[in-house]
Amino acid sequence: MRGRLTIPVVDSAGDIVAISGRAVEKTDDQAKYMHYVFPTSRVLFGLWMNRRTAFDAGVLVLTEGQLDVITAWQAGMRCVAACFGAHFSEHQLALATRYTSTVAVLFDDDTAGQQGAQTAVAKCKTTGGAQVHIISGVLHGQDLDEYIRAGGDWHQLLATITTSNQPLDDDERLRRKLKLTT
Repeated sequence: MRGRLTIPVVDSAGDIVAISGRAVEKTDDQAKYMHYVFPTSRVLFGLWMNRRTAFDAGVLVLTEGQLDVITAWQAGMRCVAACFGAHFSEHQLALATRYTSTVAVLFDDDTAGQQGAQTAVAKCKTTGGAQVHIISGVLHGQDLDEYIRAGGDWHQLLATITTSNQPLDDDERLRRKLKLTT
């Protein structure tokens, strides 16, 4: 974990189940995240602290990384969880649908992120467990953490939540539901 920010991983019961580490400085020979062995497919990072708001808002915004959740929280977004990369498991879907019937997938704009988002949509449609919306094309090659820290616009993100290319809801109403600060 040398050179990494260590992050406790808390499950949906509020128990610490693992420690994860994110590289502080990017290098080509070092993975961005490192996890001590634990079943990442059985945990949604941030769900424990954001479950109430996700329930109240009726939507959970799903991202790839822990810092995406932490930075979103600091920016005022209180219904975000991460699935430890671009893989969204059936167990994670079951966890999410305990608290909401709508999942908005905001994975990175890279190939892996967009393929993962399409897989998440397929899983949600197959199980019938949740409505799913993909937010894409607004991070401009950044992850959510980088986007927010660079002054990214939440209005733009919310305006692009779509299903079948139709807006899910108007921007201001979503801002109120998601309890975003301006």
